[in-house]
Amino acid sequence: MTRARQVKAKPKRKADKKRTLRQVDDSILQLRLTIQESCPRIWREVLVPAEFPLSDLHLVIQAAMGWSNREVHQFEMEDKGYAPPEQAAGSGLEDEQEVTVGALLPRPKMSIYYAYDYIRGDYFEVDVRLVQRQAKQEGEIYPRCIAGAHAGPLEGGEGIWTYNEMAEAWRMKEEIDEETRRWLGPAFDPDRFDLEETDRQVRAYRELAESQGPGTTRGDEEEFEPWGEDDEDWLFPYDANEGPDPERWLELDESERIEAVMGYHEVMQRELGQRGADPALHAMMHAVVETQLADGSLKAVPAALERLEGQGLSRHDAVHAIGGIVAKHLWRMMKEQVEFDEERYNSELGRLTRESWEALADEDTE
Repeated sequence: MTRARQVKAKPKRKADKKRTLRQVDDSILQLRLTIQESCPRIWREVLVPAEFPLSDLHLVIQAAMGWSNREVHQFEMEDKGYAPPEQAAGSGLEDEQEVTVGALLPRPKMSIYYAYDYIRGDYFEVDVRLVQRQAKQEGEIYPRCIAGAHAGPLEGGEGIWTYNEMAEAWRMKEEIDEETRRWLGPAFDPDRFDLEETDRQVRAYRELAESQGPGTTRGDEEEFEPWGEDDEDWLFPYDANEGPDPERWLELDESERIEAVMGYHEVMQRELGQRGADPALHAMMHAVVETQLADGSLKAVPAALERLEGQGLSRHDAVHAIGGIVAKHLWRMMKEQVEFDEERYNSELGRLTRESWEALADEDTE
């Protein structure tokens, strides 16, 4: 989020409490959602209640763009970032469930920025701009999509710039390799926008709340099915308490690592009845830590794992603790537009203990 990053952090003000769900606002917001750097411009106009929390606006954006809620996201305005509670914990971000759209956008022409799939580095950024406020129409159901142009960019690629190039190649009927054609799918048309269908998807936005993270988007890809006891075809059964074989783990690409972690947690949730953190973010953090352990390039990572296990944490929880440090550094890199600071990362891992991790976890649950 290019513009937001240029603003230096400011001290928190007590007035920020006005931006919570306790504020009553029964107006309807007409928002214009524009994919930044898209060419031609990809945009939607939606109507949402001002009392909507940012967590609901996230799902509306996903539905309006035809996305599947499978990647991590966050909002940013001025010097503040907002994300799901499990993502915000210990990262300096604020809980997106505790702030309303109307509180952040009280006047027309104000904007908040939304980043999607930013862990990969090539993300989509949406400018969410307030067009106008209007009275709620009796009998009308919200949210709604009332206008737009062009198909939403496909997930799972390399950001908007690569998508622009592929869409232009499609328009010019240029040669496209077979792998890209499979990814685009037989029905791909970057200029197609179906208002009726998009409005239907936006109205049904809550269906996206149960997304299980990394999977497929469009085209003829097979749907991701988590590994479990009835699936003998899955070749990499990941177990967080055992740890993967380093050589085999490094042979996997990023999506395969994430799917392996996703499969493990899906089985655990079914067997134990647990509902954990955001599946996509959780799996990505696991995958990053396991890769650092496997390649051995950062000696502080296995040292931290050994120390935490020696202090009584399971290997799984030790990976969670290290993942918390990873998330903190990824957020800093994105917000401040800085390179990975290995020395700082190693230093924080060197200070990481079971006690410090559990204390931070306790703070986040209060």
